[in-house]
Amino acid sequence: MILEPFSKHKKVLLAIFALLLIGGVIYLLSPTWFGQSPIQINNDEPKNLEIKFPESLNQKYIHETKWPPIVTINESDQASPCEVTGPYEETGPASSLATRVSRVFLGGEVYCIEASSEGAAGSTYTEYTYTTIKGDKLISINFTLQFPRCDNYDEPEKTACTRERLTLNLDEIISKAVSES
Repeated sequence: MILEPFSKHKKVLLAIFALLLIGGVIYLLSPTWFGQSPIQINNDEPKNLEIKFPESLNQKYIHETKWPPIVTINESDQASPCEVTGPYEETGPASSLATRVSRVFLGGEVYCIEASSEGAAGSTYTEYTYTTIKGDKLISINFTLQFPRCDNYDEPEKTACTRERLTLNLDEIISKAVSES
């Protein structure tokens, strides 16, 4: 007799659990019945990833202070990467302004390059942001390099330092990494 009421309660609880389980399965398998998907994915958040860059630039005088670059990918409906980065006024790479903006074609893609430089004792630190659009994605690549003042060296280091600065092709490194990813 003591087991009879327990059995009734057990049967009721089991029936309620079965109904909840069946309802949950129907809800998950048929989201359109309820007007929305049971799993919401926020695609508006920026996606960060690292495109494969060389571990080092292998330079004797130029040093990486923020490397490998940070790559950010966002949705974009803009036609030009320079429109997305704010008020666009091209200064050109040889400008004497602290922040320089230029538009270049690399590997068939338009890039907006922003370079901001600050001087320190014997060096200049330059932060680069390369921005391009692929399909409907805005890709931004950010890194910082330290450039020594080559005039501070005696010969032959002075010439070697200057040659290194002139031959380091950041555009090629960035374009190749983006196109291979």
